[in-house]
Amino acid sequence: MKLNIPNPCDANWELMQIKMHSRHCSLCQKDVMDFTKMSRAEIMVYLLNQPKGSVCGRMRPDQFDLYEEDLPELLQVISRPAYAKNAMMILALVCASLSSCESTTTPKQKSKGFEQAQSIRKVVKKENPQTDTKKGGKITAIIHETEGSFLQGDVIPIPSPPVEGMVVIEPEIPQIDTSEESNLIVATLDKEAEFPGGIKELLKFINTNLMYPQDALFNSIEGRVYLEFIVEKDGSLSNVKVNKGVAGYSSLEKEAVRVLEAMPKWKPAEFNDNFVRSKMRIPVFFRLN
Repeated sequence: MKLNIPNPCDANWELMQIKMHSRHCSLCQKDVMDFTKMSRAEIMVYLLNQPKGSVCGRMRPDQFDLYEEDLPELLQVISRPAYAKNAMMILALVCASLSSCESTTTPKQKSKGFEQAQSIRKVVKKENPQTDTKKGGKITAIIHETEGSFLQGDVIPIPSPPVEGMVVIEPEIPQIDTSEESNLIVATLDKEAEFPGGIKELLKFINTNLMYPQDALFNSIEGRVYLEFIVEKDGSLSNVKVNKGVAGYSSLEKEAVRVLEAMPKWKPAEFNDNFVRSKMRIPVFFRLN
């Protein structure tokens, strides 16, 4: 799921009228939200809660994409009372986007608490800028080299100038399965299906019932499994499948599926005052504390 400002605004931010959470642009007569101090997760949740799904804002280039690493923070954000109403909808949309990229994720081995020291190499005297644009933001590292060695240190991000304009959401959502005509899975809902008690109780249930597979535990493997399932009209769960697992560790996938199938009935989705079948996607985290 990505954000975009298709028509950047060149109005001078410093000349705009300062308000409590935004600034007023006299050129377009709109309030411009300053997203530059917010995280990617906070921005995405904020925008998904807006009626029109877009708002005039000011953002850094590295804030336009949402990544898997943002999921833990996103879960914390949607657990706040202000976002509880749309929490399951936001989680489903984000998981649909993140889980559709690849079938597996790379397993992450938990750090053993030390870092290997790097040796000093002989190099030619020069100043070498290196730019990494892998994640949309511009990160530049200036390495100052000398005749016999070079100084290594933290790579400091040099942010590009913020972009201003109407921020819109560009979701990457797979098509809804409508193969069973007599039992249609409704995509446009009046109310999303919900775990009893909401997102906080869902996370509590998963954390309480999840049992770490021994092979992953022995190798200190962490990761996340994306699950897709259908919430039936009576709240029961069916058609559980793994959308994205952890490469080489099917035991994590099996455990995530086991926990999901052990859940109590959900509150089914609603459309036109009727209970309907709906498709949901959630992530299950495996972390070593």
